[in-house]
Amino acid sequence: MCIGSACSGLELFILFFGFILLMRGRLVDKLWFVPLGFLGILILNIIRITGLCIIFYHHPEYLEFNHKYTFVILVYGAIFGLWVLWVNKFADRK
Repeated sequence: MCIGSACSGLELFILFFGFILLMRGRLVDKLWFVPLGFLGILILNIIRITGLCIIFYHHPEYLEFNHKYTFVILVYGAIFGLWVLWVNKFADRK
């Protein structure tokens, strides 16, 4: 099993940062929300990679499906959830 550079989570961080940067809201809220979001995404990505390693070890026939669909939906769903949290709690509604 090989972990490619695309699995580093960098694109996820950029996507999340772009979502928050482009939304209205106080800078002070963005200064703590973005780093905490990065930490959450990093932890989720570590869990994702660990889960894929476990699947590869025990059931390699399920790796491709989980890599392409299950974990992608979970990770992007979490980023969407963070964005919804930002919109509902911290974004200015002018």
